[in-house]
Amino acid sequence: MIIQIGGEKPVATGRKKGVFVTEPVDEYIVFDLETTGLSPEYDEIIEFSGFHIKDGYVIDEYSTLIKPLNPIDSFISELTGITNEMLECKPMLVDVIQPIYSFLDQHVLIGHNVHFDLNFIYDAVEYFLQKELSNDFVDLLRVSRKMHPEWKSHTLSIIADQLSTSVQPTHRAGNDALATYQAYEKIKKLAISNGINYRALFVPKVISVNDIMTSKPNSEPSSLSGVEFVFTGKLERMERVAAWQLVVDNGGKIAEGVTKSTNYLVLGNLDYSTQIKNGKSNKLKKAEDLILKGQDLRILSEDVFYDLIQWSAKR
Repeated sequence: MIIQIGGEKPVATGRKKGVFVTEPVDEYIVFDLETTGLSPEYDEIIEFSGFHIKDGYVIDEYSTLIKPLNPIDSFISELTGITNEMLECKPMLVDVIQPIYSFLDQHVLIGHNVHFDLNFIYDAVEYFLQKELSNDFVDLLRVSRKMHPEWKSHTLSIIADQLSTSVQPTHRAGNDALATYQAYEKIKKLAISNGINYRALFVPKVISVNDIMTSKPNSEPSSLSGVEFVFTGKLERMERVAAWQLVVDNGGKIAEGVTKSTNYLVLGNLDYSTQIKNGKSNKLKKAEDLILKGQDLRILSEDVFYDLIQWSAKR
């Protein structure tokens, strides 16, 4: 759903995008945008460039500069080379969103950090055309990370350099889209030539508490040595696996469920859990029940957990 504020900018209240494709794609649209900033709610598209790829070759393309509602600032001009003067006589988004939507059709869409671009296009399609952009997609950034975890960075420039693409990204939609296309094709060929099961790269590895080993095997004893932590809900400041690692590195233990051996239950700041019932997660209910029965167990907020970790590290 899109809500209009001030009669000018569409504001997204929810998106129903397609799914990430985990198999090599031979026909797709590779595309890129230049925008006035990072937020689809407040910023605007100033350039679109897309290329229809089939069996490794470009068979069609659509590119356009787009005049925004508000002037672009000097940073964007310096970054992209696009000036307000260049955009003055160009069509506005309302005039080109239908051609863009028609060009994308129902093809798989490929981009680098593609969710950024998809969000801008999705909101524009929904606002101006009252339609949903439901195309499935591939993110070159994610593919590159899976194929080459040894690389320290996976910016489009680094990927292009590492794979020796003939087109180098320049913060212009056309060049960046072509660099993405060449990189994706090279990655597919490398996977085949090296006997890599491309699809298997995207099968998520389920990490359990038993997989977490300390990264500080020779550290001094901590005040948390042997103390058992359990987590419930979504953490705000880091992924749960990273929080588990903090505990183990400070001498503590982690467990999946609340038992009589649990010392601390940590509640994520963002929400309780996907299994909330009657406002409380099952873990929280179990912890409260044990506390009422006299168990020496404490319930911590996420923020207090980080304070406890910092305090322990100084002991």
